Amino acid sequence: MVSVFDAFSSPYGGNKMLKGGKVLEISPPSLITHPGQASQEWAHPDQLSDKIFLCTVTKDYIQTVNQVTIKKDSLVQVISHETNGICRIKLVNEVGYGLIPLSYLKEHTTLDVNLSGSPISSRKPSGLMELTPPNTPSTVISSTFSKRSVSGDSPSLASFHDNAFDKTLPVRQCRVGSIHYNAEGRLEYHLKLINSAKYEIADYRYYQDFYKLHANILMSTLNRDDLPCLPSPSFSGSNNSDTMDDERILLFNKYFEDLLRFVMKEDSLQHIIDDWFTNNINEQKANKRQSTKIKIKALVNSDYYAIKCDDYEIDSLTKLENVLINRVSALSVITLADTLKLAAKVEGTNVVELSDNDTYQTVLSGIKKFQKLVIEVSY
Repeated sequence: MVSVFDAFSSPYGGNKMLKGGKVLEISPPSLITHPGQASQEWAHPDQLSDKIFLCTVTKDYIQTVNQVTIKKDSLVQVISHETNGICRIKLVNEVGYGLIPLSYLKEHTTLDVNLSGSPISSRKPSGLMELTPPNTPSTVISSTFSKRSVSGDSPSLASFHDNAFDKTLPVRQCRVGSIHYNAEGRLEYHLKLINSAKYEIADYRYYQDFYKLHANILMSTLNRDDLPCLPSPSFSGSNNSDTMDDERILLFNKYFEDLLRFVMKEDSLQHIIDDWFTNNINEQKANKRQSTKIKIKALVNSDYYAIKCDDYEIDSLTKLENVLINRVSALSVITLADTLKLAAKVEGTNVVELSDNDTYQTVLSGIKKFQKLVIEVSY
């Protein structure tokens, strides 16, 4: 490895011409290098043109001319050698440069080894493309940038946190515009969403996101027979052709068309799909923090079962029936909620038969107030 101190011409040594033409030979001084002390040898200055030499300052130094203070242990880059053992340096981790005696420097060998093969490019940008920052599609040519910056057939992507997209409005249309492999080899499904105000926005999802949405709706509805089937996954190693991608886009567009039609028939499902479409995670967390815990005591076949849930999980009769079927082991054999007969007892009221959702809503406020529900289930 070339030492940083080999990059300068020595001011010592050489021959001196005396009167009468005689030459006085002066040998260079003997240099003693102690452990941990920088070497004081010099080399040809041309080597600096394509090398980066980094040094650590061994003690504080104040440059009196421009009052530049260089502190001990600062990392500096040696720019050039001046005179009398002085060199010009540039601070690496701070803004500034100055002159410092060479004896104050200790070569940072580890960094020099890593950077020795990396020449400094002196070429200046010669066009608008090079001066334009890589935040527009026309300037991004590297695979290290995400698809959100790559131009081409992929749609223009925007963030759902854009204020122009009203997250309180329901999404009325969802279409898959294209399917792409990302840098990690995963399939990205690029979506185009249109809400009830006809505002359009784009984003992308992975198959696992579709699966979570489908599973959430499946667990929240009792009318499962009419729920459209989620298309099967496509494995990233299958090297799908354009024809297969087109077929897959048609499958997903048909799925979302049927899913939105299905959700519109059940008001209790609308918030699930809206939260998924708008990716409204922060509001979901806020709603969860503000929810009320409800203790349910269910009597089934002379046995009592205790359940704890959040109030938003049972804010409709359909949701209550779904919670009972999924969390009470004695009701696991039930597939249709229509076969359940529920009678609720809330503190301060008589026993009420929950024959429809309107009746259930009349007792729901009492359930939230006392955070308790005793219910008898028969089928």
